[in-house]
Order: sequence, then structure tokens, then C-alpha cells
Amino acid sequence: MSYKLDSRTWKIVRAISESLSISEISRKTSIPKATVWRKINEMFSKTRIRFVVSSKALRLKPLVVIFDKEPSQLPTYTISFRKINISGKPAYMVIGLVPEKYVADYLLLFDIDPLLFIEGEEKTIWKPSLSEKYKVLSLINGELLVNYDILKKIKEKPSKKEPCKLDIYDLYIIKWKENYAFVSLTDIYLHALKEGIKASRQLLSYHYRKHVLPMWIGNAIGLYRPTIEYPFRVFIYECSDAEELAFKLSLIPYIYTIYYSKDTLFFVGQPSVKEIYELYSKVLKDHSPRPLICETYVDPSLVRFIIKYHKLWNKDWIKPKIAYKVETRQNR
Repeated sequence: MSYKLDSRTWKIVRAISESLSISEISRKTSIPKATVWRKINEMFSKTRIRFVVSSKALRLKPLVVIFDKEPSQLPTYTISFRKINISGKPAYMVIGLVPEKYVADYLLLFDIDPLLFIEGEEKTIWKPSLSEKYKVLSLINGELLVNYDILKKIKEKPSKKEPCKLDIYDLYIIKWKENYAFVSLTDIYLHALKEGIKASRQLLSYHYRKHVLPMWIGNAIGLYRPTIEYPFRVFIYECSDAEELAFKLSLIPYIYTIYYSKDTLFFVGQPSVKEIYELYSKVLKDHSPRPLICETYVDPSLVRFIIKYHKLWNKDWIKPKIAYKVETRQNR
């Protein structure tokens, strides 16, 4: 079964995606701050809340690389490494956020040639408040149900951010906020002191307000389903109006990672068989999809890397290099 939501928790989930603090969620929902804290803590075993900034604003490109054999080394700018299953055959998927001028260098650092790679322009996330605004979602008996007839008629595209000027303070804040959306600037300041980064609390606050927030696209919150009943699946398409399709996907719960360009789309999620049918028959078909991989499932094991952006920056993004040896990774 999916994660059950009562009406109060659903209010909190909607507010999380567009709030910068627990206090802001409390104000938007008229729910006491202590209750918001308790509800979020209850959900932590089933969800993850991340502060998400535009990859385009960071001047980084989402890159998905798939191998039919296990690579033995991973470059910097890698954010995850997973074992996958393509039509019954084992394969491996690496996802990175890579500076545009270093995409070729990044690929050359692998010790084997990829089976497939796609280069996105931007990413987007599930927007619960937008789902409700467009009347795509209904909460019935604790379940979020999607109205695909309404969804297919929507003609919108994700809002876009422009590439931004960056510095080490911006990137240090983003690194910590990505780990947990509601970490305070005071805590970030204390971490900076321990790491020898010379920045006052006031300086970090200035960079957060003036530089980081303009790059923010929202908080990602995944209401994960049990993987035994709803395995994670990977979908990669060449299609028409991929940006419009990415917007539609961002209104659907249980679709988590969406990367897109003008004619390519990648997403990972836990849709049910019925939801996949509805998605194909009422939404995808209007975009002339051509799948680039066959039926693909994600192994439960996952190696995730937190990019220390500030250490990859020296007046500009530095060239990628080998960062991880796959055989030494733990918790695979």
C-alpha cells in the first residue's frame, strides 16, 4: 500500500514544497509548529525533503549514463550510482551534474564505454501545490489519485532559471540545504567555521537571500511506496514537446527525478501498472514517445554522493577527475 495521508498531513506536504522553514509551513497551514515538526519526523522514514536549485542556474547539465558492465571508477560530479535491470539483463546507471564544457571529459573518465547516455538541460520536481491548482490530484481515503483526463489537457512548461554568477559561499550553502531543506543558516555557519571557511553569519545570510534563493525551484518531497509492491522504474524517451511533458510529470506524485531537454525526457518513479497505462494512453501518446531503453527497473541498493560544490569551484567549475573506486563502496 502507498503512504496514507490524512487531510492535515496533506496540507503540510503541499506547503513543504514551497516553504523555506518549519515556521513558514506552520503559517501557511495554520498548524502549530510543534505539530508540523512531529508530522515531518513521522514521514522521514518514508520521504526525503531536499532544497532543489536549478541545474541550469548552476551551469551544470544532468547526465544519465548507462553501462552493460559495472564501471570500476566514478568521476567527480557524480550524484548517484545504481544497479538496474533492463528487460531481465543487469546493467548500471550513473547520474551526474556536470559542467557543460566538461561533459566529454566526464565520459572519458569511465573505464568502459557506455551503452547509452543522455544529456539534459534542466530538472524539475513534483509540485504538490501546482497539482492541486490544476485540479489534477484528489485525496480519497488517504490515497492521492491523479485525474489523467485533466492532466492531458495542460499546456504549460516548467519555469526556467538563467545561469547565475556563483562563488564558494553560494555553493557551500547549497551543499548543506540539499542535504536537508530546513537546516538553519546558523548551523551552516557553524559547519563553515569547523571547515575553515571564513564567512560571517551575516555574509552567509546575504548570499542566501541574494544569490541562492533566486536559483531555488522548490523542495523535493518523495512519498515513497513499498518497493516490493511498487519497484522503482526508469523511463527514457525521445519525444515531442519534452518540456511540456516534464511539466505534466511534475504534477504526479510517485514520480521523483525528472530531467529534460527540448526533445529528451528521463524520469524515475514508482507508478502502479494502472498508472502506467493511464500515463501512456492519455498523456505520453500525445508526445510521440520513442523509448531509448526497454523496460527498466532499479535495484533497491543505491550509492548516493553529496556533491561538495564548493570544493569543485575555483572561480569556475574545475575539470572532473576520478573520485570514487566502485569496488571500495560500502552498503551496495
